[in-house]
Amino acid sequence: MEFEEEDYNQIINYNLGNLSEAENIEIQKRMEVDKVFREEVLLYQKLPYAITEKGWPDWGHENNEQEIEKIKTLKRSELISNIESKIKSGGRQYFENQNKHRKVWRKYAVGLVAALIIVFVSIKIFNFNSLSGESLYAEYVDWENNLLSTTEQSNVENRELQGEQLFKKEEYKKAKIIFIDIIEKGKRQDSHTLMYLGASYLELEEYNDALQIFDQLLQQKSLNSNRAYWYKSMVYLKQGDISKAKEELLSLIKNKENFNYSKARELLKQLD
Repeated sequence: MEFEEEDYNQIINYNLGNLSEAENIEIQKRMEVDKVFREEVLLYQKLPYAITEKGWPDWGHENNEQEIEKIKTLKRSELISNIESKIKSGGRQYFENQNKHRKVWRKYAVGLVAALIIVFVSIKIFNFNSLSGESLYAEYVDWENNLLSTTEQSNVENRELQGEQLFKKEEYKKAKIIFIDIIEKGKRQDSHTLMYLGASYLELEEYNDALQIFDQLLQQKSLNSNRAYWYKSMVYLKQGDISKAKEELLSLIKNKENFNYSKARELLKQLD
């Protein structure tokens, strides 16, 4: 709020002791609830001593009659008139500055709201991508048809068959241990082993390990290595990273002979 002429008159007369007891009580009550008004009253109290460099008055002191007389004398002088003018001018400048601060605050508030909206929308998009990614993952992963079976492989060892059976029973941790053991012992590191190990990592949500294994599959340059594009797209779908899932699918459809070419095109349409 901005002080009116009447407010300044009340402040001056209050400090000069010119008000009635009821008016003084009213001023004091206002000072208790209005911080800005209280600061203005205290500022006026300090003015005579700021000018004479004698210090500030203690209005709570019992023997303050001499201090009041000094202000009364100043009130009648030309000097106090100038001071009154400066108080009013200072008051106007204060409120102008307050308005400027409010404008700055409005700009800040608008920026803050905009930032919150961006964060909110980003979270919504992230949640939407995660939900849509997981649902599409569940629809398209289809391990039964998308992984090679031991019946399609020659020279399959019992240990590898055991790992595949554990995977189909959804005992992914046990399956992972078996396929890691097969690779570490150097017995086999063919497409079949890498596919099942990568798929086990994926189902256990060990995404970085899954991607690393599928990259190894891709680097083999074998007949089945292009399956890695499909598997990697499944990793990103489950993570909710739609952009990277699309990148893998786009790489896959560059060659019509690649694994799940038609499904990749179909899935891309759903992701657009």
